[in-house]
Amino acid sequence: MGDDDDSESKKNTSEVVPYKFKQKDEGVGRKLDNTFSNVSANKKTIAIIIGLLILVIVGGTFTGNIIKTTSELKKCQSSLEGSYVQAAQLSNNISALEGNIFDLNGNLSAVRQEKQQCEDDYGVCAQDTSSLKNEKQVLSADLSDTSQKLKTVQQDLSACNTGLDDLNNQINEIEQKLDDANSDKEEVEQKYATSMCCPVFYQQGYKYYIATGGEVLCCYKGEGNYICGFGPNEQETSEGQIKELTC
Repeated sequence: MGDDDDSESKKNTSEVVPYKFKQKDEGVGRKLDNTFSNVSANKKTIAIIIGLLILVIVGGTFTGNIIKTTSELKKCQSSLEGSYVQAAQLSNNISALEGNIFDLNGNLSAVRQEKQQCEDDYGVCAQDTSSLKNEKQVLSADLSDTSQKLKTVQQDLSACNTGLDDLNNQINEIEQKLDDANSDKEEVEQKYATSMCCPVFYQQGYKYYIATGGEVLCCYKGEGNYICGFGPNEQETSEGQIKELTC
């Protein structure tokens, strides 16, 4: 089959290449025929060469895989070292969180104690509230009774005020009558003093009088004082007590 191809190649070459190069190409063709003949004769050698090529290709692939694997191992080692650093950081974070948890547990214990104290205080307050409600009910009853009593007292006070108004009116009437009586008395005393002192003693200086002890005495002005009465019954009297005669 190789000879047919070579014949066809020579034919194509003779058709394409110019004549002046034809002899030279035919020489080259003969050399190629000899070479392919030698190759066909040495197929075992070719097989060995092909096997070597396969070994080279496989070895190169294997070597490439080893290099790739080594690179990946380095990357894994670098990632592992980073993981160790992260693990150390996480360990520190865990230690800090454990400290926080310890503090929180302490705070939780204190809060629970406060809660218990609040519950105890609430219980006491609830008892006090119940007691105060009872006292409120008692006081409400007392207040109702007191309110009723207050209404009664207010009614009595209103009646007393009415009675007091009546008494004040009566007192005013009595005071008016007393004033009238005093006026009448003064008028009578004045008339008596006028009838007694004016006709006889007025010219002697008895121009004043005083009503005392149910008596009317004729008076005159002495040295700084007023003298009332006659003879051994004379008595000194202040100016505020005497009254002037109208004879």
